[in-house]
Amino acid sequence: MEKIWINEDSFWSGGQLHRVNPDALDNMPVMQAQLADADSTAGVYYVVNGVTYTREYIASEPTGLIAIRIKADKPAAVDFNIHLRKGLSLNRWEDYSQKVGSDTVIMGGGSASVHTIEFAAGAKIVASTGKVYTIGDYVKCEGADEAVVYFTAWTSFRKPDPKAAVLGDLEAVTGNSYKVIRSEHIDDYQSLAGRVSLNLGTSSLDQKQGSTSARIGAAGKVFDPELASLYFQFGRYLFISSSRSGTLPPNLQGIWNGDIDPQWGSKYTININTQMNYWPALVTNLADLNAPLFDLIEKVRTMGLDTVKSMYGARGAVCHHNTDLWGDSAPHDNYVSSTFWPSGLAWLATHIFEHYQFTGDVDVLREHFDALRDSVLFFLDFMTDYKGWKVTNRSISPENKYYLPNSSSAAAITLGPTIDNSIVWALLVLKS
Repeated sequence: MEKIWINEDSFWSGGQLHRVNPDALDNMPVMQAQLADADSTAGVYYVVNGVTYTREYIASEPTGLIAIRIKADKPAAVDFNIHLRKGLSLNRWEDYSQKVGSDTVIMGGGSASVHTIEFAAGAKIVASTGKVYTIGDYVKCEGADEAVVYFTAWTSFRKPDPKAAVLGDLEAVTGNSYKVIRSEHIDDYQSLAGRVSLNLGTSSLDQKQGSTSARIGAAGKVFDPELASLYFQFGRYLFISSSRSGTLPPNLQGIWNGDIDPQWGSKYTININTQMNYWPALVTNLADLNAPLFDLIEKVRTMGLDTVKSMYGARGAVCHHNTDLWGDSAPHDNYVSSTFWPSGLAWLATHIFEHYQFTGDVDVLREHFDALRDSVLFFLDFMTDYKGWKVTNRSISPENKYYLPNSSSAAAITLGPTIDNSIVWALLVLKS
């Protein structure tokens, strides 16, 4: 028996509909968003039903809180509710979502893994007018002139009881906290951002009054020197926001990742990405923000001491093209032109000596010298003789392939790729 599927392409479910909301244009809000790189505050204002609303956002490093102030230009016009969810529409590993008192909600959980990381996140609303109350696992604000939302999160990576840590941070917040937190946040950010200014010339008044997106669109056509300076400082803003003492280094997706399953696992890819994130540190006067990278390098080195013995029977320490917050040093994935590269730790270690060359900080060099030494020891055992040279064997040029002689086939494994030669040379001829 045969089945023959027949389709008439105009057989459509339903007739013609006019689906445009007739009130859409009249109710389109006036809206503008901004990021003030001078003080690291973000904001948006918009008009709805004749009321102008203003929101200001700060992410405070001194307190570990995100604070959002919501204001209206008419009394009793601020109404909103908050509900916490893990990872957009995905609530895997969520164990609880509940109210705490009349102004706070908290959620958290872990995974089914034996070595799970427990997490907790909480939000609190503070308002001096109107009504704040909880219902179910929502916290609501009604009829306020102004309100502030405080958010924080912890995991068991740093806190043995993340739920208690979250509640402790939120309980410390009072009605006068926003002004203090905002002031401390701006002082903290400006102490780093204010170290460097860049003057490339003056843009026209029309350019300075234009939107950032319009200026970027015109950048290839007209000279806009202050846009280039702004872009430079924006890069420093991203780095300052991502790499502070006690934090982890920025990874592939950074702290702005919005996915529970992000692309490439949001790992530390150390065949260039992690290193590239830290290239601005020294040359833009942010050398002290190298600390999270150096902390990660030490974790990688410690794990790499075992990996080098188990995989290579060699001295020293090794890491391949990826690592994670635990310092994993074994090969990741199964992609030949990435996986089988043994020089990840060594390249990271060059940042330690570059830091010393740039700053003259002998204490940092002493503290992290083991990564340099162990990388050299690995190469001394791993390299082999080839045509009168010492070369890494076997290795790859990260994410590259070669056409074989007299063949259309491509291969990745090679001896002594240029990147390895450069890294080995840099380590063996270290000079202060």
